[in-house]
Amino acid sequence: MPKKYFVTRHRGAITWAANGGVKARKIETANFDPSTVEPGDIVMGTLPVHLAAQVNARGGHYWHLSMEIPAEHRNTELSAEQMAEFGARLEEFRLVGLGVRVSSSPDITENVARTGADLHICIASGEVLANYIPLAALTWKKVRIYASKSMKNRAAHLQGLVELLAQHRGLPHTEVCEIISLPAKEDWHSLARFAAAQAAALSIDNTTVDLNITGGTKLMSMAFADGFQTLARRLYCATDVGELQFMDAINTPPQTLAPDLVDLEIYLAAQAWRVKRSVSEGDAASQTFANRQDLYGIACPLVPGIDQTWAPAELVEASTDEFQRRVGNWKGSALRLLHHVATECEARSKQKDRPAKPFEPWVRIGFTKSVPRGLIDLVNALQSAGIVSDVGVDKPAQRESSHPTLHTLYFCWTSDEARQYAGGGYLEEYVWACVQALNLPANHYGANVAVTSYYFAKAALSESEFNEMDIAVVWANRLLAVECKAGMQLVNGKDQDIINKLDSIKDNMGGAKGRAWLVTPLKIEEPRVVERAKLNRITLVHGPEAMEGLCKELARDLGVEVANAWPKISKVRRFKAPHKPH
Repeated sequence: MPKKYFVTRHRGAITWAANGGVKARKIETANFDPSTVEPGDIVMGTLPVHLAAQVNARGGHYWHLSMEIPAEHRNTELSAEQMAEFGARLEEFRLVGLGVRVSSSPDITENVARTGADLHICIASGEVLANYIPLAALTWKKVRIYASKSMKNRAAHLQGLVELLAQHRGLPHTEVCEIISLPAKEDWHSLARFAAAQAAALSIDNTTVDLNITGGTKLMSMAFADGFQTLARRLYCATDVGELQFMDAINTPPQTLAPDLVDLEIYLAAQAWRVKRSVSEGDAASQTFANRQDLYGIACPLVPGIDQTWAPAELVEASTDEFQRRVGNWKGSALRLLHHVATECEARSKQKDRPAKPFEPWVRIGFTKSVPRGLIDLVNALQSAGIVSDVGVDKPAQRESSHPTLHTLYFCWTSDEARQYAGGGYLEEYVWACVQALNLPANHYGANVAVTSYYFAKAALSESEFNEMDIAVVWANRLLAVECKAGMQLVNGKDQDIINKLDSIKDNMGGAKGRAWLVTPLKIEEPRVVERAKLNRITLVHGPEAMEGLCKELARDLGVEVANAWPKISKVRRFKAPHKPH
């Protein structure tokens, strides 16, 4: 049971307390020792300020004997009757010691001005990053994680990250971090008493303490903030504005968080994901991307449009009836047509009622008027980059009296990987090039980032079981996940699946501060797609103009500076007419 003390050296005060029904052990001020106070104890009377602060620091409550004494009665012994006349009452106060003032800088206190502490305390929660980022920003010797039963796994996960950080800093990574269980009952009374007891135990050793109140439930953070307020420097991690904010001194400015505290691998690890595969700067795949940079200015933005009837490859030799049934009027860019041709055979091979077809390198596309100049330019650019070969145009030929006359474009994919590049891979490489132009540290971004759950990392999983981000960037301690869609999926009814997948990535891998972009060179005009993206807090980056300004927009979103947006968007170059293959 909590104890009650009535501390005074005046007999009238003792009588007044007895008349008011106050039950407590009387102790004269000169004999009172604050170190005897235990959490929950109540100390009443007229203590000096520094002693009252010690009572609060140990988890006790201080009830001050207050009254309005006329000037002529001050410094005199008062009777119980006079005290009642002067409005005697017990009022609870909480006093906070902010440390020894530095005479040359009266606005700075010793315990607030420091950059670290002997002990860093946090409360485990689902958002591991909110606890990890302050640990990466501050110095400490040991870390203590308080965890409820439901958060034991998250606490153990954070403990592993702390040990890695300690090892990186040259600290003994074993026994540097301990996990302490919170009370089974998570009501205010139980949590407040527990926090006060923990603070009282630490106050004996004069340990300097940092308390991160960002984690835990509201009751947990309130209980610890209350119990540790006279012992610890309390801080809050505000990643949305990039600051550590201190709760103990109005004159203490927030500490700006460095943007590179957390890299891509650590960020995902904090969210319980492990990277299984990623293209990083310097990889062979990255070099392949670089070798095709000259093609981006033609492939991504302003490719001339096509507005005429065309026929896919297998219909060039088809009968008149089948041709009329399947041929359509194509209104769109040469790029979209090429994308359609590149992905058509892949889509057929995925149909359940059709067996998978082997890679077919030759492509023929028929047109009712003439082969569009823009498509010829694009295919020639692909030939220069080694994506296609043997480009040629076949002049019109009358096949049957009722069959249309077709102008046919021929070319050959140099490999299946080249076909996949033309089918949309170019867009991922274009975004990758824009990210590289920002000159971020290489470990803060990646392409084709495949991850698996941290808890199943040792299981033998197939590629289809990995979650994947086309492009992932971690900067300013936040994740940006980019999904690249170059084809027609966003306008043919598959937009909901795409947006739902990206929304899941944003929440599960990015956490509370995760962001997601959906990038496509198509101009999306369907209201349902725009509204669905907005509803899921996904930024839709679409259309030729957005592609042209993509690098600058990435820089603005990430808060970095770029002198010149790169890669430059080239005008479509004119190539000599393709030759007919033999």
